Amino acid sequence: MCFDNLPYGYNVVWYDDFSSPEIDKKKWRQIPAMAGTGNGDHVVTEGEHNLKIENNELVMSARREPDGTYTSNKSLTTKDKMAFKYGLIEMRAKVPYGKPAWPSFWTQSYAPLRRAPYMTEIDIFEVFAKDNQLDFTIHKWYEKEVNEASGYHVQKGTNPFLFASKEEAEQYHIYAMNWTPEKIEFLIDGKVCGTFDITESGEFDDTAKSGKTGGMTGMHDYAYLLFNCYIF
Repeated sequence: MCFDNLPYGYNVVWYDDFSSPEIDKKKWRQIPAMAGTGNGDHVVTEGEHNLKIENNELVMSARREPDGTYTSNKSLTTKDKMAFKYGLIEMRAKVPYGKPAWPSFWTQSYAPLRRAPYMTEIDIFEVFAKDNQLDFTIHKWYEKEVNEASGYHVQKGTNPFLFASKEEAEQYHIYAMNWTPEKIEFLIDGKVCGTFDITESGEFDDTAKSGKTGGMTGMHDYAYLLFNCYIF
């Protein structure tokens, strides 16, 4: 974040520039928050094989190992370390695109402070093995007792964002989310590329419209950060 160019009314309340030789365990932890490839050829690790700090940068690596398996690190997260509600969060990153890359920068609602009867997921960006495309998406994940279907899930996305080329996509960019009581904006290099209305007018779940669930309450629950360099 460029602290000299903050939007009017914003103050820095949390950041990490990875200037220490090791990951700050007061800010971060690793958890298995992502599903694997499902066919036994993907191993999730914890340690410096796939995640370390080099030259004041956090480096996440998804690797193909000599035995043919793929390795990637567990999700790096602020869960139980930092949760927030509203504000501007951004990350400067060089992200891999193309097969089999599945990098993502996202949030989940923090259960101890959750008011909604569902878990909220906000994908600040997600790359599904595309050469120059990323997606912005919001999700509701319901508990079984809230809905008849186990793990009932509904999501809403914006139009995918396209870089001009894979080469441009894989340069350093600033990926950001500006979260207010009325909307969530997704930005790349300071430009708004997608917006969601998170007032009750923005409801996107038909079951919620009938009053059976929590409406848009979850889009205002406290959330924690996660990011990954995973295998799709």
